Amino acid sequence: MFDESGKFKDCEQVVFAGFIGEQDKWNGFSHDWNVRLLRDMPRVGGQLPFLHMVELNRRHKKSSDPVEKLMLETLVVDLAQVICKYATEGFANSITVADFNALDPIARARYKDPFYYAFEAGVKSISTSAALGEKNNVMLICDDSEEYSVDCLRAYRRMKQKQPDLLLRVPCITFGDDKQYPPLQAADMYAYCVRSKLAGAADGLWNGPLKIIHECFSEHVRTDILLHKDEVERGKAEITSL
Repeated sequence: MFDESGKFKDCEQVVFAGFIGEQDKWNGFSHDWNVRLLRDMPRVGGQLPFLHMVELNRRHKKSSDPVEKLMLETLVVDLAQVICKYATEGFANSITVADFNALDPIARARYKDPFYYAFEAGVKSISTSAALGEKNNVMLICDDSEEYSVDCLRAYRRMKQKQPDLLLRVPCITFGDDKQYPPLQAADMYAYCVRSKLAGAADGLWNGPLKIIHECFSEHVRTDILLHKDEVERGKAEITSL
């Protein structure tokens, strides 16, 4: 379950992040996630509440009520613990806009947007994950973003044509509505928290969940994050070899 955080036009850092887990556990995850949300977030129009970290963080910043602020902080910490209970491994892949702009013109034309660079890095990380058993494959589920979903599919199909062996472990990609599918809300939380940390954001709602997730997974969290010029140069070599 994966989502992005950060847009090319208005952020210095773009992140593609999420989790993998056993298929039969995601229903239990969704139940526990929704139960926890309902404790502090009422239904609207009969619909279950959903988490979107940008909006929740905005609410936290604007609130002058210490009780409300503590409620929101406790909520995201509890939801991070739900993630730790069910997910097997986490992934976070990112690139700065500056590093993306430092790529050669051919590479920039190919990727168009830093997000697609992070997306390809994420798919590669998943396909080589040590957490996958020999006979286990991953169905990649991404947020059905109007802005990105079509190009995600195009990038995935391009990878399948150019690097078919790499995608033997990730034979399927699909898209879902994060308002209806809690695992995508978890991906939104993680992507937001990672980007906040990398961007040097002031302490906020992101600190608690990120600390819990990284402490829980320790050796299992993948952080193939492209931040340095030497890594960007290696990226150029990879691009030209495709």
